[in-house]
Amino acid sequence: MIFGSWAFVVAEEFVDPKILWDEEELYIQALGYSDEIAYESIVEVSTIEELGRRTKTNGTGTADYARGSFNVQSYGKSRVYVFHQTPLIIVIHLEDLTVFYNEPTEEATLAILEELNRRVED
Repeated sequence: MIFGSWAFVVAEEFVDPKILWDEEELYIQALGYSDEIAYESIVEVSTIEELGRRTKTNGTGTADYARGSFNVQSYGKSRVYVFHQTPLIIVIHLEDLTVFYNEPTEEATLAILEELNRRVED
């Protein structure tokens, strides 16, 4: 059991979360976690510079990234896919959940934000 947990953490270091786009929804995939979000269910899209105080309910939190289910101060129940070194985080507000996402670079995060805004506005 210890080996399995250790192997998961090591594998997670090399597998970045990714977004897949569909006509009606987006899919966020990460090792051990995934979310399917219909564009019509998105209440608001915003950005923040820092994740802030949070409590992990199920996931991984290291000095480099946070992934999984967290309770984020001022947001409540949240799903987090965040690289801490990237100073831009996309916040996807849903009715009963907030999703935080960014890429390893600010430029890649901005590209995701632009695509997300385009799809939500359509």
